[in-house]
Amino acid sequence: GKSIGLRMFAIRSGSIYEKIGLKNGDILKSVNGQSLADLTQAVKLFEKLKEERSVNVVLERDRQDRDFKYQIR
Repeated sequence: GKSIGLRMFAIRSGSIYEKIGLKNGDILKSVNGQSLADLTQAVKLFEKLKEERSVNVVLERDRQDRDFKYQIR
């Protein structure tokens, strides 16, 4: 019943999301240590990401947490 993040869906083959390793059904739980359980906070966080040079993502896939780290050039 409680939100834990944002579920990814409609990721198209060849899209940037697929290229960085995301898959349909993944649940994004946090970005740079900030929880995505609250949609209002998630929207604010995504606005701040425009200025970041590195992004750390925790997501749930197949009921297991996985960490992804990205460098933005």
